Amino acid sequence: MAGFWWAVVTAGFACCSFSAIRCKAAFHQASFRRFVKLLFNDRATNRTIVFEGKVLPGTGKCVCSWPGKYESAWDALVTGSRSGDISAAVVFLPEGSEHFGSHDAIPKGEKLQGRCWCVPLYGEQKPWGCRWWTKWIANIESARREGAEMEVYFFKGMKGGGKVEDFSTAVEEHLRREAIQGKKRHFLRSQAFSDACDGGIEGLSKEPFGDSSSQYSREVQRLFLAWLPEEERHFMEASEGLGISQKAEVTWLERKGYAYTEVEVDMLPVGDEKVIDFSP
Repeated sequence: MAGFWWAVVTAGFACCSFSAIRCKAAFHQASFRRFVKLLFNDRATNRTIVFEGKVLPGTGKCVCSWPGKYESAWDALVTGSRSGDISAAVVFLPEGSEHFGSHDAIPKGEKLQGRCWCVPLYGEQKPWGCRWWTKWIANIESARREGAEMEVYFFKGMKGGGKVEDFSTAVEEHLRREAIQGKKRHFLRSQAFSDACDGGIEGLSKEPFGDSSSQYSREVQRLFLAWLPEEERHFMEASEGLGISQKAEVTWLERKGYAYTEVEVDMLPVGDEKVIDFSP
């Protein structure tokens, strides 16, 4: 299943065919095709992208926070960690993985309010849960015991930006960003956006760059920010530099008094070649 799922399918096709015949009465043909797709495709995908971190001893450095929007670089990071080249504390538990949707209580010693970590992180319990946060904290403590230099990766050209004031206020800032971002649907129905469409914005490329954005999405976001009231625009612009989860991670390191090194995402040490296209 580790990159060779097609071989598994080929080798086991006879057994699967026999099982399929026996299940024919229970499965409509279209439903069975969806079942096979889920079995051999989605499970393989989840096994590939699920990552609970891997803190390696003796490496000297540990990637403690990573902006997930850089998908190709994330793949390189996970591959490097699994092969023993990169020590990483970062965690990703997508839908369908074992711990997705799991919640963990906040230790009393932290003196934080909430039934689980979701509350100080998001303001309320979320369907994806907060088990990822518990695992991340455990990885951070492991990296600290190893004496590793903790590295926080910022967006390209935005090193040091996007931080929140304090862990206790992180959720308030998160909710404010969500509320402002929610106005985008109103912007997309506005005269300003209609004028942009008439001006040819739809002709811009939608081919994604290394940060998952495109010429089109970048221009839409630029126009959206310009459409916002000045105070809200400045707030959103100041939030750039770190991903949503990263903001909590960085302020947690600061809450604990753990030193970290600020790094830009294109400096990921994977071989001698850059793995991301940061073209404007």
